[in-house]
Amino acid sequence: MPKAIFHRDAEIRSKTRNVAWSIKASPDPQSFPRECIELAVASGAAEIVAPTRKKESVETPDKTDG
Repeated sequence: MPKAIFHRDAEIRSKTRNVAWSIKASPDPQSFPRECIELAVASGAAEIVAPTRKKESVETPDKTDG
């Protein structure tokens, strides 16, 4: 799910399904369905946060004889 930072409280209603999201403002990124995030950004209540990449595991050296 995409993440966004919500600058103000928002009541986001889906345009395609019978669902609504009630979201509280927070400086921390929050995860919601893409439709919710896009509607919140369009209304000016939120901004999308770029996904964070996990650190790649450190590769262990090949321990073959030779």
